[in-house]
Amino acid sequence: MLRLVLLLACCALPSFLYAQFSVRGTVRDAESGLPLTGVSVLTESQTGITTDTNGRFVLTLSAPQTLQLSFVGYQPRRIAVTATDTLLRLQLVPVALSLPEVIVRGYESNRTLPETAGSVGVLNTRALRRFSDASLVPAVNTLPGVRMEERAAGSYRLAIRGSQLRSPFGIRNVKFYWNGIPFSEPNGNTNLSLLDLSALDRMEILKGPAGSLYGAGTGGTVLLSSRQQAPLGVQVGVNALGGSYGTWRYGAEVTSGYENGLVQAQVQRQQSQGYRQQNAFDRTFANVWSRFEVSKARTLSANVYYSDLYYEIPGGLTRQQYESDPQQARAGSVDTKAALLNKTLGVGLIQEYRWNDHWQNTTSVYGTLTQFENPVIFNYKINAEQALGGRSVFTYRNEWLPGYDWSLVAGGELQHGFEASDTYENVGGQPDSLRYNDKVTTMTYLFFGQAELELPAAFRLTAALSYNRLDYRFLRLFDRLDGDLFNTHRSFRPVVSPRVALFKKLHERLSVYGSVSHGFSPPTLAEVLVPGGSLNDSLQAEQGLNYEVGVKASPAEGWYLELTAFRLNLQEALVSYTGADGITRFRNTGATRQQGIEGLITYQYQDFGRWVEGLNTSLAYTFHHFRYGAYVQEGQNYEGKFLPGVPQQGVALTLDFRVRGGWYLNSTFSHVGRIPLDDANQDYADPYTVVSARLGWRYNRARWYEAHFFVGGDNLMNQRYSLGNDINAAFGRYFQPAAPVSFYAGTSFRLK
Repeated sequence: MLRLVLLLACCALPSFLYAQFSVRGTVRDAESGLPLTGVSVLTESQTGITTDTNGRFVLTLSAPQTLQLSFVGYQPRRIAVTATDTLLRLQLVPVALSLPEVIVRGYESNRTLPETAGSVGVLNTRALRRFSDASLVPAVNTLPGVRMEERAAGSYRLAIRGSQLRSPFGIRNVKFYWNGIPFSEPNGNTNLSLLDLSALDRMEILKGPAGSLYGAGTGGTVLLSSRQQAPLGVQVGVNALGGSYGTWRYGAEVTSGYENGLVQAQVQRQQSQGYRQQNAFDRTFANVWSRFEVSKARTLSANVYYSDLYYEIPGGLTRQQYESDPQQARAGSVDTKAALLNKTLGVGLIQEYRWNDHWQNTTSVYGTLTQFENPVIFNYKINAEQALGGRSVFTYRNEWLPGYDWSLVAGGELQHGFEASDTYENVGGQPDSLRYNDKVTTMTYLFFGQAELELPAAFRLTAALSYNRLDYRFLRLFDRLDGDLFNTHRSFRPVVSPRVALFKKLHERLSVYGSVSHGFSPPTLAEVLVPGGSLNDSLQAEQGLNYEVGVKASPAEGWYLELTAFRLNLQEALVSYTGADGITRFRNTGATRQQGIEGLITYQYQDFGRWVEGLNTSLAYTFHHFRYGAYVQEGQNYEGKFLPGVPQQGVALTLDFRVRGGWYLNSTFSHVGRIPLDDANQDYADPYTVVSARLGWRYNRARWYEAHFFVGGDNLMNQRYSLGNDINAAFGRYFQPAAPVSFYAGTSFRLK
């Protein structure tokens, strides 16, 4: 009997030992090499584990079997393991996140897009790089309610719900942040063309005066983000692109990924001769970005960038000039070498600190130094500028009843700017006799707070407000023309801007919301200090109430729908006009009534079959019915007239295919309705349709290198249109002709 027991024990011992084998593994993104946190690793008995912050897992198995790996945004995978597979290095192939899975960061609640009580547009890395990488314009214009223009190569204008009324050039009435640091200048301008697209990983747009956490602004808020993670080890990448009209783009990047962070350094050069006369572009951009989790409680980030920007200004054309020879520059632009030169060095530091599961703080500080030159037809301006600022946000989250969360956000922001400005005569594109010598100081600050409360019956209430103040001090030390020296202080009355929103989840796939918000936007420095030298200190801040309701739905797998209706009643709206001397000035209009409907439908499908790996398509529709209220100027009554510069309708359709083997095709169709060009609505820009496409191939050896080749074309229907019209221009010089059909080809190579 004893011998039988021993024999059975010896037979069972190998099985017992075999049952105790452990499997360790790491799961990474197949494209980027980044570790994936939270991947579900299940056994055949449906027990298992999720990967940790480094993408690692450990399982003890009783027998050889097949593991199932799954993670949101990635293709699931099955892998057979035995006792010899003690260390697994696994990869999951990413698929494009559908919009219902995208996290919105703008309201500090980190909720998905369908659960956000506001209209938000989000562009991730793939959406930003669907086109030639040389411009942000086509990517941004795929969103409803948002319109970006490019009057000259690199001269961006961004309109969120018609806010381009105030932007003859540059971006105003829209606040920008980059990695949580204010990127808009203290004086209200934003030089977005300083940045290269390669530095951006994500763009989030809060539409209308809904960004109470970001202070003054009736147009909206834009949040830009850099890369947040990198694969372990060092990666070196190079890229190059060539295209029509002398376009060249090339650069290099080095990224070093660590268990707790990353360091990324890059340099990018972009040049173009442009389609028109006096339309060249040249920018060198360098950026070092780092982010490290130095402890479980603290994360530190640093951002340093330098941009050397030069672009020429061809100027506006009359309709007759536009139709006869759209490549010509405005008379005088070539002789005076009209252009913009901007050299900016920026440094920013960010600390995120988590005291516990409830309390968190994010604080950032920054500084910039700028050398600015702007030769135009009527003068030559040279500025030396500096800016300092910071922002701090405290967040508290907890439950007020079991299952019902509430949160509180509070903080402040401060920006200080100084500008030493010399204005000269422009003689042949060179500064000559000094006209004016000015010193301008800007101080702006805001305090903000927001409370969010989850209620029974799937309701959620949000209440927010901000306290905003802006001060200018103008000191004129020299005036050659009339000797009118001044020392003026202009302070805009502090304003409290509230926002209240109510969200209701009707179904797991259906939600509705409504909000009321107040917007406040004082004049920028460029609007107060007229380029001709005078001071327009009579301008008032524009203010208004915005009413908005929306529906968000995911009716079936892969589908997402969003419909928003809004009305903005704006008082003292600022609008630009250009005099016979070519100088752009601003005036308050009295009132505007801006109402509209914006819709978005997206569909994403994966694994069509043997050849097609995936399809992504979106349809964005914009209807804006914007009219003047009470507005009388120089004896003319413009009440009921359409706001100039705002198309009434716009459509953008995207269709992207991914084919197995690394091939893809991106195509875009966009249509813009006719655009009124003056307050009286006597002149209009014609409607136009633009079609673009990009064909590419990616070859990815995940452990070694990645190669990418692509070709594409813009304006494939060869439409004649004006991308960026000068509103209320003297002598009808409204038009800034865009390039006809153009092509490009590019490549990138990354060594891992």
